[in-house]
Amino acid sequence: MKALILFFLLFATMTQIMAIEIFPNGDFRYSDYSDQSGDNGNSISSAIVKDSTIFFSYTLNPKYEYPYCGLTFYKENSETFDLSKQKTLHIDMSIDSASMVTFYVVTQVDSALVKYHQQTIFVNAGDTVLNMQIADFSTPDWWYDENKIKD
Repeated sequence: MKALILFFLLFATMTQIMAIEIFPNGDFRYSDYSDQSGDNGNSISSAIVKDSTIFFSYTLNPKYEYPYCGLTFYKENSETFDLSKQKTLHIDMSIDSASMVTFYVVTQVDSALVKYHQQTIFVNAGDTVLNMQIADFSTPDWWYDENKIKD
């Protein structure tokens, strides 16, 4: 499976104009990742910035049992940021073929544990504007299993 995805990220509330612009923003960085580095897989990802747009491409390959690739955003100083006042994740993207796309928001549980909150959406080819409610993100079962935590 191959895709090219263009991203512009913005967290915004429905009732206020207050927003946290994630990209493009000098306080935030991004990186691509795949199963190749940590899970001995052979999926490939690439992220390149051009004209304030991230061009993300990937190829999922079946060597690893659950192949994955992605794009992550983080603060340059590695601090977490407060999303408690945010209600919506707004993403402008363009995708070259229809695909299921999973979005994660990762929160710090304690100094040694992070928790994944996900939302999976089917996206048609072409330009798409997504407005996902933060409250609709849920923690996947695999996270509870992996961390031996009861739901």
